[in-house]
Amino acid sequence: MTTHQGIEPSTNQVTDYYDRVAESWDANEGSERHNPYFACQLRDHLKALLADSAGKPSALELGAGTGPYVDVTAPLFGKLIAADVSRGMLAVLERRIEKLGLTNVVILQQDACDLRAIQSASVDVMYSVGLLEIIADFHRLFAEAHRVLKPGGVVAGVTSNGDCPWYRLRRLLEGGERHCRTGQLATARSLSAALQRVGLAAPEIVYWGAVRPQMQNPTIVNALATFEKVIAPTPAARYLGVLSFRSHKPATRR
Repeated sequence: MTTHQGIEPSTNQVTDYYDRVAESWDANEGSERHNPYFACQLRDHLKALLADSAGKPSALELGAGTGPYVDVTAPLFGKLIAADVSRGMLAVLERRIEKLGLTNVVILQQDACDLRAIQSASVDVMYSVGLLEIIADFHRLFAEAHRVLKPGGVVAGVTSNGDCPWYRLRRLLEGGERHCRTGQLATARSLSAALQRVGLAAPEIVYWGAVRPQMQNPTIVNALATFEKVIAPTPAARYLGVLSFRSHKPATRR
């Protein structure tokens, strides 16, 4: 499915698309196509985002899809609710959970911006990987995050960095946006504004991702990995391809 910049597909369009591609997603577009360097880097950053929340009773993953990282995240929490709008993607996730022998994962078919099945102030941690690319209205998403999080609860995510010039080139090469992406990518500024608008704290941001996930040439991968290590401590890091963010809901004042 191709969409144009600034146009948000309807929930039904998104659901229908991901239902159709669910069985082949990992092999054709998802985690099985990631080069080993990117795959390891993503998992390491996800672990770092959630490390301080390990041991909490409950977590909610939004846009869980086929659950390629559930083996990393589920053992950190007492219970993990894996939510996605696509029943087809969740069917693949169900098989993954069974294969891994995980017993603390609950599957929920739900729109990330309309979490009506989740009680207010009931979740310790809410996180996502690659979800924001298909969300046009960050305010709706983070308003729901604020509602379902307990006081002091954490919201975190990994998303494409809108300040990276690569995405403008990709849009030209692909003739628009694919996979229900809106063309509106998160930046540190837009995330901070959206989070604080609903009462969440200003986020901590980490930039990474000079190596693209589908790159397979080892020479290029190694060169870009070295380049990233050089610029990571500098202001130029804000132009890298991925950002990780972490915020929290302020604790209730006594």
